[in-house]
Amino acid sequence: MIIKTLLMSLFLLSCASTLKEEDCIGRDWTKQGLSDSSRGLEKTMYETYINVCSQEEDPTTLKNYLEGYLVGAKKYCTYHQGKLVGESQRTFPSVCKIEKFDEFIKGYNEGKKKGPQKRAN
Repeated sequence: MIIKTLLMSLFLLSCASTLKEEDCIGRDWTKQGLSDSSRGLEKTMYETYINVCSQEEDPTTLKNYLEGYLVGAKKYCTYHQGKLVGESQRTFPSVCKIEKFDEFIKGYNEGKKKGPQKRAN
């Protein structure tokens, strides 16, 4: 579990490290939120961006990011994606905890049951 956490942290840092301070000017935070959640990333990425951008937290920026994040979460948190995540025995992604995504949960639970059997074959 510690290794998974470390790997995820490194992945998140590498995503943010490609962002430069000059990229922050005029950034579409709604699109950024949508992009992050569509890839299953945590909404804490916003804090990383704000640090990289050397910006004060702006309520409007956060609001726009979260609006996009919710739209992307609805696209990501599907039955099919849940099944893939479950089969790979990954932990339940926090992106799918922000709302009750019943179809994702069904797929995730089915995938979790199926995952070990798939490896055994």
